[in-house]
Amino acid sequence: MLTRILMGLGLVVVTGCTINITTEREHEGFEHEEWREDKERHEWDGDHHDRHDHHDDHHEEWREDKEHHEWHGDHRDHDHHDDGEWSGFITEHCWHTEAVREMAAGYCEGEYGAFHDLISPEAQIFVNDLEFSKSGWIESFDEGRAPFDDIRHEDMVVTTMFYNNDRMFTNMWYTWKGVVKETGNELSIRGYATFEWDGERVVGFYNAFDPTEYNGVSSEDG
Repeated sequence: MLTRILMGLGLVVVTGCTINITTEREHEGFEHEEWREDKERHEWDGDHHDRHDHHDDHHEEWREDKEHHEWHGDHRDHDHHDDGEWSGFITEHCWHTEAVREMAAGYCEGEYGAFHDLISPEAQIFVNDLEFSKSGWIESFDEGRAPFDDIRHEDMVVTTMFYNNDRMFTNMWYTWKGVVKETGNELSIRGYATFEWDGERVVGFYNAFDPTEYNGVSSEDG
């Protein structure tokens, strides 16, 4: 069954990690879009930084709204710090991010040794809300892979979040693909996985995806 296979991963130690965030593009949150639309409606007021020719109610309303949503702006230009418990720094360039990428590659290649080294024996492991022990999870990988050839992950996005409350998670979005041995058809399933770290040990894992198609293949194979 798919709940026993999708995210097996093998890990290689990669040195070096920075938690200084480099934002490639501005945050496109709902409030930011609302602010942008409001700004465009009042664009006729001209350059609000250099000109003071318009002091009507529309201009003041725009200024107040802009100030209220300032933190949604371009973080490359604003030195913003958020002390919130679940705020912090996010990066795709660090040891933990690379570790998860290598973990995913190891799963696809059938190499699981790093799991034994880097996952804590007491780690909480959930796959679609089913709980596994460390050993049970790792042992299930080959069984789950058996009906497929050319297993791989595509469209991967992997980032690590360092929260102000001292918790750290690496998040992975991916498309799992495999060729069904009996039919030659390719199966494609979108998924998400998160790894919680304590230093260089995984202490929590959660994987979510729709297992419907995979379970059908496993039933036919078994």
